[in-house]
Amino acid sequence: MAEGEGRVDQVRNDFGNQPKVSIISPDTLSFGPANPVELWLRPLALFPLHQEEMDSKSRMEGLARDECELHDWYYKEDKKVLCADRVGQMTKTYNDIDAVTRLLEEKERDLELAARIGQSLLKKNRTLTEQNDYLEIQVGQITEEVAQLHHELNLKDELLQFYTNAAEESEDESSSSPTGKKSKVETASGAFVSDTLQRKLKELEEENLSLRSEASHLKSETETYEEKEQQLVNDCVKELRLSSLQISTIAEELARKTEDASRQQEEITHLLSQIVDLQKKAKSYAVENEELSQHLMAAKDAQRQLTAE
Repeated sequence: MAEGEGRVDQVRNDFGNQPKVSIISPDTLSFGPANPVELWLRPLALFPLHQEEMDSKSRMEGLARDECELHDWYYKEDKKVLCADRVGQMTKTYNDIDAVTRLLEEKERDLELAARIGQSLLKKNRTLTEQNDYLEIQVGQITEEVAQLHHELNLKDELLQFYTNAAEESEDESSSSPTGKKSKVETASGAFVSDTLQRKLKELEEENLSLRSEASHLKSETETYEEKEQQLVNDCVKELRLSSLQISTIAEELARKTEDASRQQEEITHLLSQIVDLQKKAKSYAVENEELSQHLMAAKDAQRQLTAE
């Protein structure tokens, strides 16, 4: 009797030490017949009857007690398997390979979108840089023109001052010369020179005014171009900063999704290996169940023979 109880504990420990899993697919596992009577009668072959050690009454009582214990134990184990099946059904969608594949495709699309955004931003940055270079060239040319106009204006001012001084000197000489024919000629010559100088002076003043107006206009245009250039540079810097932030955010999200996908792939691989192990165990248990059923039939025949005796 003690030996039979020891065998029950040994079988219970063997089944209790098997690895527990949280996900079992009911489509891939086959536990054989689910009849409670067959599950209740599986391991009786592990407890052979010892006719020399027990009489008929003690054998019947020990067998009934062992069968009750095994029935309770198989009921608990079957309940665990059913609970695991329900958990597997609830988590099947989460660990579905198709869902993981769709997630990876979405991540690839996000990566392509980030690449397209980066290319468009680089193209726009290149265009803005070309515009900036063109504006810098224009500003340089306008600055050179303004400097040239200032130089011409200074030359004309010096020429005007020279003619003015010459006219004043000629007037002074004409006023201090003696009277007569020579004085009249000099006076007429001085008047002619004075008129000529007056016309030149008027032309130079008009040209000077025009040059000053043109210089003022060029200066205002230069300031406008400089303001536009500064605004363009500020816009480029702002867009580059925003683009850098967007690229950093997309890169972080992509890295996080890639890490999640890798972790889920590892979980899937682990679960598939567990499923393969469980299938192997299920096959071995089915073979063992068949053997136990045969031993049980032999035990029942022996029990009927003993009962008949």
